[in-house]
Amino acid sequence: GDVTSLLSDPHQDKTWFCASADHVFRSTDDADGWELVATFNGELVETMASCPGRPGMVVATARIAGTEASRVHLSRDFGESWESPAEFSFHVEDVALGAVGGRATAFFATDNGLFRLQLIDGAVPESVLVEAAAPAKPFYAVEVVSDPGNDLQVAVAAQELGGVFLSFQGGKPGTYQPWGLHGVDVRLLRAQRTPGRRFLLTGAFATGEEPGAGVSRMELLPYQVSP
Repeated sequence: GDVTSLLSDPHQDKTWFCASADHVFRSTDDADGWELVATFNGELVETMASCPGRPGMVVATARIAGTEASRVHLSRDFGESWESPAEFSFHVEDVALGAVGGRATAFFATDNGLFRLQLIDGAVPESVLVEAAAPAKPFYAVEVVSDPGNDLQVAVAAQELGGVFLSFQGGKPGTYQPWGLHGVDVRLLRAQRTPGRRFLLTGAFATGEEPGAGVSRMELLPYQVSP
């Protein structure tokens, strides 16, 4: 079937997760073989993310069949068992994980704004203000750029050609600044890491035979964009 998400585990060599329909599969031999680790009946698994520095933690978001609602699924043991800590009445477009104040935190780009969820028992999703003029600004993508142990950097790409926003303060509400690409239909955000350097990459959407805006890259220093 169609593969909707593919995730490389950063803590175990040769370990991958992939989503297809309502299933999550795992490979421990670089995709030579796959085993079924979860089935979420009546849902379509769309995105997955792992948390650097938190071995075993995997989050998957799934659209509930026939609705715009999304459900969050969490595993703390490399997919052996799962729980469902949260559900949104609107669609989750993307998810990224990082450690904030020593606690694993999930950031969700949704059709109703940016949300974060501490991955601890009893936590509930919190709305994160990105732009004061549009509290429920919809987003296509979110990415955590920092490495484990460093101050968290969180980037989000707005829907409706709204550009890219970046926080150098742990993704806290009110700390996001616009960093260009307004008017570009950015749908993907990815972190690129090389020894001693970090980059934020953006992927733009194009239709038909349009050439599109392609991929853009910005180097990030710990507390600012590189000049």
